[in-house]
Amino acid sequence: MGLAALTVLRLQAAGDVLTGTLRCAGDPAMAGIAAAWAKGFEALHPGVHVELHLTGSDTGIAGLYTGKADIAFMGRSPMPIEIQAFEWVFRYKPLQVDILTGSAGQAGRSPALAVIVRRDNPLAAISLPQLARLFAAAPAGPRTWGDLGLKGTWA
Repeated sequence: MGLAALTVLRLQAAGDVLTGTLRCAGDPAMAGIAAAWAKGFEALHPGVHVELHLTGSDTGIAGLYTGKADIAFMGRSPMPIEIQAFEWVFRYKPLQVDILTGSAGQAGRSPALAVIVRRDNPLAAISLPQLARLFAAAPAGPRTWGDLGLKGTWA
């Protein structure tokens, strides 16, 4: 499994309006995407405030069964003892949703990363060697869209 989210939701609903605080804890590798998700969720539900406390997978799941978190972002599969602790408190298994599973089935591997380009970018493809040079520390790699073959204002 890659990163997973386990959850105990405690938001209040009044008709179609959600209010309250959604507390997320877990793997710091999720910081960027979790912040984007939080911003989007708060835009859709202005009555909800999302708090992020991303210090580790172990503190994420512990936050669930101690009442300190509503969602735990795990950078690994939960250990049986963590699931058992949750079950002792709530008397059911936590809801688990696999997300970002590019390294699924490969224990000890880093979370999967994705490169996402806006749909209006005319670049049709990028090769793995080009991508490697983009993220290399050496200044020899491509630095602009023009270095990857685009013309005009994109260059």
